[in-house]
Amino acid sequence: AITKPSNSHELKTLSFSDPYKLMTALEAYVNEQASNNTYDFTANKALLKLYQCYPDLLSTEVATKVLCLSMMRLPSTDYLVLSYLVSGQALATEPSLVTLHNASDLLETGKFNAFWSLRGDNNAIFDATNFDHAIREYIVKNVSSTFKNIEVDVLCGMLGMRSGDLSSFQANSSCKFNISGDVVVFSSGDQQVGKTSQFEGMLRIDEVMRLMDVLPKA
Repeated sequence: AITKPSNSHELKTLSFSDPYKLMTALEAYVNEQASNNTYDFTANKALLKLYQCYPDLLSTEVATKVLCLSMMRLPSTDYLVLSYLVSGQALATEPSLVTLHNASDLLETGKFNAFWSLRGDNNAIFDATNFDHAIREYIVKNVSSTFKNIEVDVLCGMLGMRSGDLSSFQANSSCKFNISGDVVVFSSGDQQVGKTSQFEGMLRIDEVMRLMDVLPKA
């Protein structure tokens, strides 16, 4: 049986019989992250690096989940960094990856209503626990950095929800805002979080290759 890594440290010290088993374990780990609302940038980057080394073994489904998980971390640069590790051909031709790329563009350019139209019922593509909530948090932080207040109906359109659901979202959100009649008033302290990079501490391609080199033979 394959034992999937439970964290980044275990990934680096893992000893499987060959890189294919390592790839299988990392793919299982991605599925676990998507189901359990967890995230491991280093492990996911390592998997995409393995796909670069073995392009015929690329799992579009798993790569889609990796990018979906990274999109939930906006405004960090995780999605941008990881998308560069996926082949240009796959990004341009695989329907799920094309959809994710278009969705990312809409979010980055503030076309939030259009994003939710694209999001639609594509649960197989945006397949990660709490995906919608994470994106809504990003949108609220983005909007609050520009506006002091906004109409409820306008904000709900940006959040892809009905006006009656805003209070429920507010109760479970880390964003600070008040609903005053038909207007949402943002707290002054709820500003957009600056973009952070995950370049430091990432597993480099030479580290992946070295890890594979020391794996014992079956």
